[in-house]
Amino acid sequence: MGVTSVIGDATISVPDFTTSTNLGPLTTTASFPDDCLSKLYDMNTGGLGMPWTYQTQGCAISTCCPSENSYTEPYEWMTSYYSPGVCPSQYRACDPPSSPTELDSASGETIAFCCPKSYRCPGANPDGIFWACMSLLSTSTEVVVMDDITNQETLSTRKFTLSPGMSNSWQVAYPIQIRWRAVDFQADTSTTAASETGIATSLTTIPATATGDTDSSQTSSHSSSDNGSHLSTGAIVGIAVGSFFFALLLAGVLACILLRRKRDLRNLDSTAHTVQPEYAGGKQT
Repeated sequence: MGVTSVIGDATISVPDFTTSTNLGPLTTTASFPDDCLSKLYDMNTGGLGMPWTYQTQGCAISTCCPSENSYTEPYEWMTSYYSPGVCPSQYRACDPPSSPTELDSASGETIAFCCPKSYRCPGANPDGIFWACMSLLSTSTEVVVMDDITNQETLSTRKFTLSPGMSNSWQVAYPIQIRWRAVDFQADTSTTAASETGIATSLTTIPATATGDTDSSQTSSHSSSDNGSHLSTGAIVGIAVGSFFFALLLAGVLACILLRRKRDLRNLDSTAHTVQPEYAGGKQT
């Protein structure tokens, strides 16, 4: 059935979104070239889902979208998403649309839309339609002119300047839809989480690995090794005293053996002096 809204002299129709496609995981914080958010792009194509032509940044440009999956069809960010996913660098998470354009999700699954940090979230725009991220531009900015949103071949560059009587102008960045479950980002002791994930606050924070663990374990290992290879002063004194008493004991044993041998020799000498010699002729009378 969808939603229909009249803005000025234009009638805007937002369809029902009954199906969606998972484009794959986006679990590391993606980063894009600086030009993606420093320049504007004139795609020579009407806004995707709107009757007006906008100058754009972000995921309208192939090099400014994860895996170069740029949007070429109206509301393609509503019918495709990354899961599990986190918002790219320089993006922030926005709430998903509410009824009547609310999206279906699986049990335990959270949906968020990522917009450049300087842009308003979808649905926070003056018309109230959940469409794209929008920003008011009031300064002169370089514009890259493309042939169209499909081929994206550069034709020229020019400077954007406000028309007389205008103080600012709306610019567009098509959002990136991400989804996740809490279990997708459970703490892993082998992984260090990014300092800024860009995901909604309902997601459980992934603890960072302590930087001091490795150093402290190495210190403990070295200390144990040092203790095993060097003797303490008490141990050295104990060994010296033990060696001294062992030497005394050994000297005493040797002295006893020598004294006994001398005594045995004396006994042999005395026995030899008391025996009377015999003569060949017989005993003397």
